[in-house]
Amino acid sequence: MQHKVRQIAKNRFLNEERFLAFAEAHRNRHHVIGEGDHLTVSTFHVDDLVDAFKAELGDAYEAHRQEQIALAMLQLLVPNR
Repeated sequence: MQHKVRQIAKNRFLNEERFLAFAEAHRNRHHVIGEGDHLTVSTFHVDDLVDAFKAELGDAYEAHRQEQIALAMLQLLVPNR
């Protein structure tokens, strides 16, 4: 089964644009297919892709994730923002 890279970012509270750019830059290593907003990855490679993104962020990962969670919560509270 193929999963949209953008949806993976939303589900895991990752910055969509940064994760999309990372997936595109590492498409061969993580078996990402498609172009632009239509990037997909198979179920088998999702965790490896996310783990590689986390590793690239290093110590900044937790702050990055908390920022994305805060943005998601803000969108729930103020839907038209």
